[in-house]
Amino acid sequence: AYLYGLRLAEDMGAKITLLHAYQDTPAETEYMPRTLVETIRNEKIDFANERFDTYLEEAENEAGSNVEVEVILEAGRAVNQICEVCERIEADLILMGTRGAASPFEQILGSITHHVIQRADVPVLAIPAEATYEPLRVMMYAMGIEQADFNVLVRLKEIADLLGAKVICTH
Repeated sequence: AYLYGLRLAEDMGAKITLLHAYQDTPAETEYMPRTLVETIRNEKIDFANERFDTYLEEAENEAGSNVEVEVILEAGRAVNQICEVCERIEADLILMGTRGAASPFEQILGSITHHVIQRADVPVLAIPAEATYEPLRVMMYAMGIEQADFNVLVRLKEIADLLGAKVICTH
């Protein structure tokens, strides 16, 4: 999804904000001393920063310096943080990777991507793990007839215009 996003951002003249939301370590308790809490938290942050370094290197290799990439590390539940950061940075589009329901739990409750799609105020592009980037020329929007669907359509049309693509709506 990240490599797909790099190519899409390059075609759109856009920048990418990489967000990693992680579950924060519980606060210090009588059973978990402060030093252990801080160690666990720092390990999570170090691991995320290492991954970000890898992504930034891939960005340089794949898209050169044509795409600006910003990284944000946030403690909190993924769906909440994705939607909050999207609003804070005024993102035009959320791009997320998806593997399909990986477990019975996800089959019943849905994935993070599904919940972001339900809650986000901007279009969400879910990219299957095996997808390779092809320039978008035709986009299909499966929509209802609610006002919210028309609001999303306006944003989707702006994205399509940047790419020289057309949007086909189905109901």
